[in-house]
Amino acid sequence: MVGQITITDRAAEKIRKLPTGAKDGYGLRVGVVEGGCSGYEYKMEIDSPGAEDKVFEQNGARVLLGAKASIT
Repeated sequence: MVGQITITDRAAEKIRKLPTGAKDGYGLRVGVVEGGCSGYEYKMEIDSPGAEDKVFEQNGARVLLGAKASIT
């Protein structure tokens, strides 16, 4: 189940400053991947949204979550 993500004003400012390239529609993709001995790791990268991604926008910042991500 996908809920909502809150993007604070400060986070939006930082995301807007990221080098997103010249193309519109790019955003900060956030995910969790299996990591070494610590279990899981956060992964963040600049990407364009896929067909099944959830896109959250606030204050000019865009955050992308893959279809398999779930938040409550």
